[in-house]
Amino acid sequence: MPSRHAWSRAPHYEPTATDLPTPSNWGAVYDAVNALPQGAVLAEFPFGAEPFDIRTMYFAGYHRKPVINGFSGFFPKSYSERRAWLQGYPDDKARAWRALIEAGVTHVIVHEQPFLGARGPFMSAWIRDSGGREIAAAGTDRLFAIR
Repeated sequence: MPSRHAWSRAPHYEPTATDLPTPSNWGAVYDAVNALPQGAVLAEFPFGAEPFDIRTMYFAGYHRKPVINGFSGFFPKSYSERRAWLQGYPDDKARAWRALIEAGVTHVIVHEQPFLGARGPFMSAWIRDSGGREIAAAGTDRLFAIR
């Protein structure tokens, strides 16, 4: 029997359902993003893997906040530089944090489910340990204020 979900695959991540919600049921994290003030800038993790960057752009179409990752088919030099520090599970966490701050990011969303093993919760712990404050959660998705 076929699954009712479509799945996206990206190297180094668990398959993720692509049946995306709409504003009427997108949950507490994106409701909180939608309510963020003018000037908020987002980064979403996983960062730099096409299926997840496409998902980032899908949600940005609803909440209308600037994002530093996403997929348009054009990759400016600044994106490539950030991707080097932020893709996967950052080895140099201090440099990855600096990349977020230098990009003007005010809020970070961590989708913990796609990360292999316990890396999803470790990503959230890295954001907390670096000074992020969790302001919303829905399942394995977390929204952090970092400024």
